Amino acid sequence: MLQQTQVATVVEYYKRWMKKWPTLQDLAKASLEEVNEMWAGLGYYSRGRRLLEGAQKVVQEFGGKMPRTAEALLKHLPGVGRYTAGAIASIAYSQATGIVDGNVIRVLCRMRLIGASSTSQAVQNKLWSLANDVVDQDHPGDFNQGMMELGATVCTPKSPSCASCPAQSLCLAKAQVERNKSKNGNKLGIKDRTDIPDIECVVEKCDLCLPENETWDEKEGVQNYPRKAGKKAARVERTSVCVVCRRKRGGERQYYLVQRAQKGQLIRTSVCVVCRRKRDGERQYYLVQRAQKGQLMRTSVCVVCRRKRDGERQYYLVQRAQKGQLIRTSVCVVCRRKRDGERQYYLVQRAQKGQLIRTSVCVV
Repeated sequence: MLQQTQVATVVEYYKRWMKKWPTLQDLAKASLEEVNEMWAGLGYYSRGRRLLEGAQKVVQEFGGKMPRTAEALLKHLPGVGRYTAGAIASIAYSQATGIVDGNVIRVLCRMRLIGASSTSQAVQNKLWSLANDVVDQDHPGDFNQGMMELGATVCTPKSPSCASCPAQSLCLAKAQVERNKSKNGNKLGIKDRTDIPDIECVVEKCDLCLPENETWDEKEGVQNYPRKAGKKAARVERTSVCVVCRRKRGGERQYYLVQRAQKGQLIRTSVCVVCRRKRDGERQYYLVQRAQKGQLMRTSVCVVCRRKRDGERQYYLVQRAQKGQLIRTSVCVVCRRKRDGERQYYLVQRAQKGQLIRTSVCVV
């Protein structure tokens, strides 16, 4: 819950969560709908889904016992990354392993003068190596929580409290600030040893130092670290959605949806149908279909219906392709009327490359 979310926001959600599912076994029995309902308003819903999947896997495959090492957690549990695995292993099971989150990144980059982009692979590898080297072997959980708290309350992104920092004597960024102050205050031109470069600075094309095109800003001080890569412009997407709605006698509205499967390519296709009857009685159906890559395909379908002797109906469709050419698609429809009068249509549609895509579509 604390991933990308502040503690103050999480507290009430955590209390309600633990009241409803106090044990791992209780959570494993829950449905995804119940989890999403409990998670509503917290954002990043994949976290709730992965918590449920992880609980179910632990109960079903591990007899209800959590893996106790960061390596096992990372390997076996869905949604558990390197940071979560390290946090669980060190805090819950006292494994001497480090963790790296946004707060720890800031502390380590300032302590070691790491000026390259904190998202680069070289910097990430160095930070994890440092975190594992400095972690307290006897109290790894306390140490890791202390590092995160240090970054959250003292070594903050803006206006850090360097004077009260317990690690100030080890901080190379603070030492650099002091050297610059000493250099600027040297009015008599007395030679000192502050111009001697650090051993890290004499390495050409160092992938951890400040880039050559970025200079030290004296006004920023220790806030020169860490550096982040420039943000990419947000991608603008436009989507059109058609919704099939039926109003019941009591005024209640019903919406019909077909949900895309969680795994596999185009197993279940989300299709909305709009029907228009022409003057000559022919019906035209217009569909907005979600493509495999997340973009929307506008699909215009003309339907011709033929009833066979045994009562089965056959529908023949001519479908317009994305690039303007026509794809002739033969679709066989089986209709079933339920007890409440609702009709269900089951389609088997021939794809472009000759393979079959079985699509279950509910039509009003």
